[in-house]
Amino acid sequence: RSGKLWDHAVLRPVVLLLRSAAGRWRFMQVALPPAVGFSCISNWVVVPDCTQSEPCLAAATISMFEEVAVLTLERLASVVVVKLSINSFWNSSVTAALQTLTFWWLGEDVRATAGAVDPLTRAFIVAMNAPLRPSTIYKVYIDTLTLYGQQRLLTRGGQVEVTKHMSIREGVRQVLVLSGMGRQLVVVKLLLYAVTSLSPTVADIQGGTTVNIYVEGVVPTISLHCVFNGEVTVPATYISAQEVTCVSPATNSSYGCTGQAVEVYLGDYSTTNGLP
Repeated sequence: RSGKLWDHAVLRPVVLLLRSAAGRWRFMQVALPPAVGFSCISNWVVVPDCTQSEPCLAAATISMFEEVAVLTLERLASVVVVKLSINSFWNSSVTAALQTLTFWWLGEDVRATAGAVDPLTRAFIVAMNAPLRPSTIYKVYIDTLTLYGQQRLLTRGGQVEVTKHMSIREGVRQVLVLSGMGRQLVVVKLLLYAVTSLSPTVADIQGGTTVNIYVEGVVPTISLHCVFNGEVTVPATYISAQEVTCVSPATNSSYGCTGQAVEVYLGDYSTTNGLP
């Protein structure tokens, strides 16, 4: 049910398709410009989580990243995320299915409807939904296939948002989510960067304390700022994609020990998980 345009250095642009037989999966290619027929470019791949008792019935999404292909395969009540070695396409001595991660949906029929890769954070982002439910977007770390984030879309006026396509905007660190809702299309912007922790956690109320803010997915921009308590904005210094620093402003001591939230701001978009 899914194809992927792949601009490979050797194969040149091709459309990748997946076919299955007896629980095994194989990549097919359609050369561009379109040629007559299909050709195989991979060995048969056996996915451990796809068995005769619980077969994988459909290939939902295909994403390529560095030397791996990340697939989502659908079963009756679950979705299997599979990481394959691209080198195994042509070399049978290379292990194909490097890792798998299964999402269980407690007996519900579930589909994966869109997938994308964020190269900076090495994250695979995939949207899934069950009937009559809005899509949930999951973030999976590609290197280990570890789930480390999710966001559920909305139900509006009895209509659920079902994701159809996702596109990464690396420059502004966003993923654009195109969803269908009844007869309407909705575009939702989700951030690809976040605050994870900070140090120190106590600063002088008169200001002047350098705060190290640990983040993920931040890029250097002239509009990089820190926002304290949602009110005071100060310039931020980019250290790396994992760290920025800010100098705390003077603050009203009436906040006592309740603390203030600190957020990182890129252009017109701030993080949504300010940490006290």
